[in-house]
Amino acid sequence: MNKIKKSVQSGFTLIELIAVMVILGILAAVIIPAIGSLTAGAYQSNAQTMYGAIKNAVSNQAVKAAMTGTRMKQYPVISSGTINNYLDLWIEDYDKEYWVQWQFDNHITNANATDAAVAAAIFGYFPHGIPAAVGNGGASVDIDPPGSAANTSQEDVYYIVYAPITTLDGSDGGVQFDGYTLSLWHDDNQNHAYNGAISNGDGSVANAAVGVAATLNSDAIVSDEYWHMSAKVAD
Repeated sequence: MNKIKKSVQSGFTLIELIAVMVILGILAAVIIPAIGSLTAGAYQSNAQTMYGAIKNAVSNQAVKAAMTGTRMKQYPVISSGTINNYLDLWIEDYDKEYWVQWQFDNHITNANATDAAVAAAIFGYFPHGIPAAVGNGGASVDIDPPGSAANTSQEDVYYIVYAPITTLDGSDGGVQFDGYTLSLWHDDNQNHAYNGAISNGDGSVANAAVGVAATLNSDAIVSDEYWHMSAKVAD
């Protein structure tokens, strides 16, 4: 007797497919935010690492100045408007696709010392690509164009701001630029425009004799650890 073989088709039922889709949806809801948090943390870590590298670089420059020439400890003055000039001078290796540096004229007020307004170096970190134009806020644009016009992402932007200052102690001793300010900012309003300013926090002019804070202008410093201001008072 011939046996008739029956072919059996295997597959998922509709209920099983729905269950799989629900599970995948739950996993996506949990994993995707976690991935976003991890990448955001990595970007912040990169900005903090660069902050430390710049801090070491300017300190080394001051020590070098104290050992040569006039033998006075002076921090480097920002005098070049060439794009990436200080990144190239101070940082041995950096990613040119995501970091850019420019000069911001007359940015740091230091009225009680000898330098009423000094230029700052702005180091911009754009982890999704450097935009075609970056400004200091308002109509002022200092880089045109540093990057790709196709980039429109405004996520995860950071700025590091450096400028030398003259403390009151230095002013009394006839030494300019014996201190410096360095701060790390997160571009919370995501407009690609660094618009922070150094002030006393109450709208008055900053100087080296007081502990200064940042005028946030919708942006935010990452933490107190990444904010430095020389604040020696006169003897």
